[in-house]
Amino acid sequence: MAAEKHDIKASYVAGDNELLAFAQWPWPGADQKSLVDARAATPTPRAELVAELLLQNAHLPEADAVIANIHALAQEDCYTVTTGHQVCLMGGPLFTLYKIATTIAMARDLAQRMPHLRIVPVLWMATEDHDWEEVNHFFAAFGEKIVYPGQFTGPVGRHVIEASLQDVLPVDFPAAWRAAYAPGRTLAEAFRALMHALFGAHGLVIIDSDRPSLKAFFAPLASQELFGNGMAAAVRRDSAALESLGYKAQIYARDINLFYIGDGHRRLIDRAEASFKLKDGERTWSEQEMRDEVQAHPEHFSPNVALRPLYQEAILPNLAYIGGWAEVSYWLQLKGGFENAGIPYPMVVPRLHATLFTQDQAEAWEALGLPLQAVQEPLHVLNDLYLGAHWDDQPLERSILAVDDAFAQLAALVEAIDPTQATGIRAEQARSNNAFDNLRKKLKKSIRNRNPQPYQEIAALKNAIEPENAPQQRTLNFTAFKSIDPLNLVQTLVAHAAWNQPQAQWICVK
Repeated sequence: MAAEKHDIKASYVAGDNELLAFAQWPWPGADQKSLVDARAATPTPRAELVAELLLQNAHLPEADAVIANIHALAQEDCYTVTTGHQVCLMGGPLFTLYKIATTIAMARDLAQRMPHLRIVPVLWMATEDHDWEEVNHFFAAFGEKIVYPGQFTGPVGRHVIEASLQDVLPVDFPAAWRAAYAPGRTLAEAFRALMHALFGAHGLVIIDSDRPSLKAFFAPLASQELFGNGMAAAVRRDSAALESLGYKAQIYARDINLFYIGDGHRRLIDRAEASFKLKDGERTWSEQEMRDEVQAHPEHFSPNVALRPLYQEAILPNLAYIGGWAEVSYWLQLKGGFENAGIPYPMVVPRLHATLFTQDQAEAWEALGLPLQAVQEPLHVLNDLYLGAHWDDQPLERSILAVDDAFAQLAALVEAIDPTQATGIRAEQARSNNAFDNLRKKLKKSIRNRNPQPYQEIAALKNAIEPENAPQQRTLNFTAFKSIDPLNLVQTLVAHAAWNQPQAQWICVK
């Protein structure tokens, strides 16, 4: 019999022991000294990491805090808190900012708790992904999807922005954001420029792993994946164990969890008996040729979703990874793979979940007598909440209850004389209750029709803040909030991003 399905979010927040067996560290209550000691026991290529990060970030404007954090990474008492995200156009949905804000907030908090250490926030750009449809758009408003029509092949971070992007941006788009996405820049460069403009003052270090100097440290992982005990068996074992407990597996581990990007494309590598070949490609390698390729050109190989976290943790002195619930879920499938590779597994931390209100929206919502968190409810529930606060339905309910009691007394009286007649009375009672249900609905509609304005305001606010089936944080881009200064937004998010608190937040941003 299949296991009862469980909500991984509820179990992780509750600290379910069965689930936490798939994580190295309990969240949020891990012993921080043990977390640091475990990370310190594994060497990090600090000198090479610092040199590469300086190359990537030194040209950024107003980057003193960033450069100071990069130099600090050369020291053995410096660690990182990391999040990762695709290089979505204009940052993609709001939750991109929520992940980064949580990363910064956690780095600050750990540094305060362990003042003898330096903790640096890091954004890992997923520049090697090749799903163009996931990164080529953003929503400037609900229902206003801005799509970049550029032509694309291979890792998205390498794409050189075409002039056609400027043609599809809204006419009122700020010049600073247009400049970040100027034609001739790569998508990785544009994403870095934008995220630095928003978060650079907080010391956020941004890393693009699609670099030969960093891929040199990926070569052992790639070789193990191709020729040794790779990720597949461990991930499948942990995935099956999670599913047996009622949790859904988020990712599937392939026999070889690598792509080849040496030809400018990104194609999966398959084993073909004693050789290797590209899926959907003609190129093949003998085993020796593949060994030579990995050693000579590790930059030609790209990890998939199952292997990428190991690459990240192999080159960063990382204590924690910040992600959404889907990411938390698939990280729990990877612990066995980390153990096989001998790489420390970080604390896995859920990001901030929030809904934003402008000052005017928050004031209008509260003037209606509705709490901010009620915005997540369906419109009919919101209407009932408002109606319940402005219409006393108790006299009606008492009258309905009296009629129902009268039917019950009558049925009991008749049943003592002739039970067959009592059956008919109970049927009439049921029809009466149905009629009263319809009456309630009609009376509520009549009351709303007599004073439609507040219900129209509720509908307008609901549609502006979080329409049905369109969660704000998974849809809107930060540019949708034209009345809010982006740097003020970032400051507010960092202030609200309590990494050790699971509750969703409803935030008023001025």
